[in-house]
Amino acid sequence: MDITEERLFFEMKKVVVYSLFCVITLEGFGWGPTGHRATGLFAEHYLTQGARKKIKLLLGQESLALVSTWMDEIRADSLYNYTTDWHWVTIETGMT
Repeated sequence: MDITEERLFFEMKKVVVYSLFCVITLEGFGWGPTGHRATGLFAEHYLTQGARKKIKLLLGQESLALVSTWMDEIRADSLYNYTTDWHWVTIETGMT
């Protein structure tokens, strides 16, 4: 292997390492499907009877755990661009 090939190999290794680092790091910032589903399951146990009835009208037999990943699943589809701001809610300090 000459100097040019060694340099190329070294640069490629750097790109792979940096890419893996970014993927692993970014995954840590997101909840992922498991986190969303766990939150949905947890939330179902704390619903009032009235809220439970209203959610059942909207979701039918689907659980909050199953539908909790919908926003992530449709994010890349431009047909759903209007839902971008629905993905989170900002609650002012002291309002919870």
